[in-house]
Amino acid sequence: MMNLLSTMPRELRRENLSWWRVLVIGLLTVLLAAILAFSGAHVLYLTRAENYQESIKRTLRLRASAKTEVVATWAAAQRQLLQHITQADVVRLFAADVEMSLLKPGNAKDYPYLAQQPYMNVLLSDFTRQNGGHAVLLNRQFAAVASSPNAPTLTPEQQAVVEQVLVGAQAQTMPLSPQGVELLLTWAQPVFNLAVTDQEQHVAAVLLWQQPVSQALVSLLRPSPLYEAGDVTHFVVVGSVPQYVLPTGEGLAAVAPGSVDRGFAQRPAIEGDRQVFSVSRPARDFPWLLVAESTDAARAMLPLRRAQVTFYSLATLATLALTALVLAIGWQHINSKNKALADQYRDLAQRINAQ
Repeated sequence: MMNLLSTMPRELRRENLSWWRVLVIGLLTVLLAAILAFSGAHVLYLTRAENYQESIKRTLRLRASAKTEVVATWAAAQRQLLQHITQADVVRLFAADVEMSLLKPGNAKDYPYLAQQPYMNVLLSDFTRQNGGHAVLLNRQFAAVASSPNAPTLTPEQQAVVEQVLVGAQAQTMPLSPQGVELLLTWAQPVFNLAVTDQEQHVAAVLLWQQPVSQALVSLLRPSPLYEAGDVTHFVVVGSVPQYVLPTGEGLAAVAPGSVDRGFAQRPAIEGDRQVFSVSRPARDFPWLLVAESTDAARAMLPLRRAQVTFYSLATLATLALTALVLAIGWQHINSKNKALADQYRDLAQRINAQ
């Protein structure tokens, strides 16, 4: 009988050790599974975030490129209006007579172009009446030889642009300038001497047109039907202090610091206190203009945050399910051990009674 009782502590110790092993193995299994589940969820989230931001970048770049094409189409239409005048033979002949008067100074009353000057004034008046603004035709000494009514005097900045046209024989534009509640765009278009062949293009005069463009810019800034809430287009005038065109077209305002860059990134909005994803493209016909496309970062990232919640919720559910399974297995194991131990005690009791 003493031999039977002496075996009991060893069996209890073995049984306790078995329970601890089950507990430790179960906890390690749950911990490892939780690490794997949440690591997998995090990797999925990072992959989705990278793909999602790449999709936003492609969309913004496509929109910026499309908007620059719209601006280029509009600019080409305005330049064609100017070319109807500057390429007309009567205007080129008038410009040739003007240049000839500079080469052969004499009595101003004898200059041939003076007889045509009233017709040129009427031509420019009709042009500005139909298209707005003011137009003035300048000779190579920056003097006005024809103009629309009430044309302003030449500014130093305009004279510098006119000089660029005279030297380079290429049309130029000046950055947007506010005048009251209107924005003006100044075009400088060369008028080539009719007596000179195209291969020897020689600028005899320059047509300067100050065009009011506020309404045109508002129309160009109007969002496409494909845009969503928070999607915005801005026109940014590059300079020592970058400025953007107000949505109403009634002037310019300084951009927020750090809000303009050609690369894709999350940055402060040009207008308003918020974060956006944005990208900028230079306007092809206006080297001083950037087309900036942006989308609200919080709204754009909302689907990604929902995906993040889904991934981590699934990882949590998987961990809880595995924990429940491990507990069930451990409970089953302990119950089976307890039943076996109870059977041993019962058998022991029967053997003791039998002795």
